[in-house]
Amino acid sequence: MDSASPPVRQNFHAECEAALNVQARLQLYAAYVYLSMAVYCDRSDVALPHLARAFLRRARRWRQLAEQLLLLQTERGGSVVLSDIARPQSDDWRGGAQAVECAFHLEDTLHQSLLELHGLVAARGDPHLGSILQRRYLRPQARVLGELGAHLNRLRSLGSHLPGLESCLCDGLNLDDDPCI
Repeated sequence: MDSASPPVRQNFHAECEAALNVQARLQLYAAYVYLSMAVYCDRSDVALPHLARAFLRRARRWRQLAEQLLLLQTERGGSVVLSDIARPQSDDWRGGAQAVECAFHLEDTLHQSLLELHGLVAARGDPHLGSILQRRYLRPQARVLGELGAHLNRLRSLGSHLPGLESCLCDGLNLDDDPCI
């Protein structure tokens, strides 16, 4: 076989291939936003080191998940199309509570995108890819959304009443969707 010949596509619809590229780009953007949040929370004038570490772990996790999608893309005979990643909308998150709220909305956007991708994959008859998305992405994503939502509710209900409580509340935020990390 000629080394320059393209790989054989394995039950891989072109729409799924394009959607995986879009999803990977969104996940890389999420990693970029989380990195911005981590750096912000680690600043001496913000001093939320536990939240900074949680955001940094999340940045690494989204980058890792994007890489897995791209590798899956090539294994299935698809083409990886890399494009520019937009910069985060903010570099100043105005406190840990706003950063957690932005993280929640970011995770919700990623979850909705994954659900749409899963629906497309199911419509195109690709149970293998659907199973991977369900197991590696959607289930862990639901756990992270639940944890972020719970922390956000605590921050909203208590944070405005007691100054300095934000740091204590953010201390328990873990955001690990994979116990192996």
